[in-house]
Amino acid sequence: VRSRAAGDSFIGKVTTDPPSLPLLSKTTHSLLRPNQSTDGQVVFEIDPGASQEFFHKTKPIIEAIAFLVHVTGSGPLRLSEVVDDRYSNGTSPRNLLISHGLVFFLRRNLKSSAFRGHKSSVIHFPPQKVSELLVYYLAVVRPVEVFLAAGLGWTKNHVAYSQFIYVVKGHKLTREEFSAIIARYTEEYFKCRLNGLPLRHVLINIQTVFLPPIPDPSAQMLRDSQAGHGTQTANRVYGQRMDHLPGEQATLFCHRARFSLYF
Repeated sequence: VRSRAAGDSFIGKVTTDPPSLPLLSKTTHSLLRPNQSTDGQVVFEIDPGASQEFFHKTKPIIEAIAFLVHVTGSGPLRLSEVVDDRYSNGTSPRNLLISHGLVFFLRRNLKSSAFRGHKSSVIHFPPQKVSELLVYYLAVVRPVEVFLAAGLGWTKNHVAYSQFIYVVKGHKLTREEFSAIIARYTEEYFKCRLNGLPLRHVLINIQTVFLPPIPDPSAQMLRDSQAGHGTQTANRVYGQRMDHLPGEQATLFCHRARFSLYF
């Protein structure tokens, strides 16, 4: 958690079988092509066409992971605070971390930081199945993407794949692109097309109404902060104290990890 060295990530400590690039070992024939060198030795080089096809196949995987991470880890932040999620230290520290067996995101609350003049962070815990999917992707699929981008000399793409989580065909998702993905998934699975901002408001209201009571009266601020706003805003905009809820139960919850699990 504390390491700030470039390239550090807990993903680098995940063990696989075979230990190095397990997916590449199964796709070598399709991604590499033989090329005879001047001394008669056969060497293998990366096939650009096959690599593009590989990136095309991984596109829906990372888009689905991005959507699942966004909608299942409690009331989501704004998309501008999500698209920069990093699994590895680079020009900025990574914010995908693991501690005590829990995978979590430590995200910057940009709006609060700008208004108050100091850094404000929010913690989100994806559910176990989503965490397992994310770690599997980063440990098995992402190394092949990094390898291909480096071998093809795609410097900018290689940097993106080496640091950021939500990278599609070498390009880090923008807020607008992420919003379009959300709209597509909500239309397909919820039968109601919502882009980033409307979905954020819907999810925050879902947590307000359906969160089971957790007896810790001091924790409302923590829950509100997960959605990237203060308690005063939450009470005014999302009606946590209005009479559609019994008493004060919507203002109670234990702590961030347990709340994410309830969500």
